[in-house]
Amino acid sequence: MHRTRVYLNGLAAIGALVAGAAWYAHAASSAVNLDVAGIRIGMTVKEAMLALKADNPNLILNPHKLQLEGFAQDLMTSVDANQMASATKGGEDVELLFTVPPNTEALWGIRRSTTYANQERPSMDNIVAALRNKYGPESLRPGSDPNRVDSMIWVFDAQGRLLPAGQARRTWELCASLMDARFTPNDAINELTSPMQRAPECDSAIIATAGLGSALLNEGRPEYVVNNLIVRVMHAPMYKAAMEATRAVALAASQARATKQADEVKKRGTPKL
Repeated sequence: MHRTRVYLNGLAAIGALVAGAAWYAHAASSAVNLDVAGIRIGMTVKEAMLALKADNPNLILNPHKLQLEGFAQDLMTSVDANQMASATKGGEDVELLFTVPPNTEALWGIRRSTTYANQERPSMDNIVAALRNKYGPESLRPGSDPNRVDSMIWVFDAQGRLLPAGQARRTWELCASLMDARFTPNDAINELTSPMQRAPECDSAIIATAGLGSALLNEGRPEYVVNNLIVRVMHAPMYKAAMEATRAVALAASQARATKQADEVKKRGTPKL
């Protein structure tokens, strides 16, 4: 009876975690401007693949999957898509991060890196203006050159509202490296199997960044052009809720296996002594 009660409580807890992840996915799907090239946070896998194809039909796709106890099928945590640059055409590399079962599979992280051929390089001022139009005024703009924008950072709360400057800076300083590391496939299984210590801010913020590799168009003139652009959007609340639900299933499966093994040992006869 005791084991049954624990098992049912575990199912209730997993159900609550899944519901929380679903709420974040729904909120993300309706949030303003949480997209990169039309690929929007909260999209299903199918929607994200269609948006990826609309962005660039020539991208080559490479899904990343992992095996986790408690799940019959491999879990697809991310998809890489890339097109190599040529002498006359720029290149593109997109990485999409997805929540996995028991949650509804949904997009929670995007990183898109674009390189531009010489004849395609856009104006830095135009890129900066377009980014501000999409995401709003940046929370932080690291760099000491007032004429050259190298990076822009936006830090939002879970509802998509820009945080005050001081709070945004603290969140960025605490969480930037952790959130960026999640674009490494090995980190997905590490966090699913081993709880990690992190500041609370890192579970409650949405962070968008833009890194501009810019250069002077002509020496002695103030016009800058962009050689490459890396844009990221990461929805930490959505990721946390989904990751905890997935980890709960894996933990329940591990505990059930351990209990079964212990019961089997107890049922064995005593050897001749």
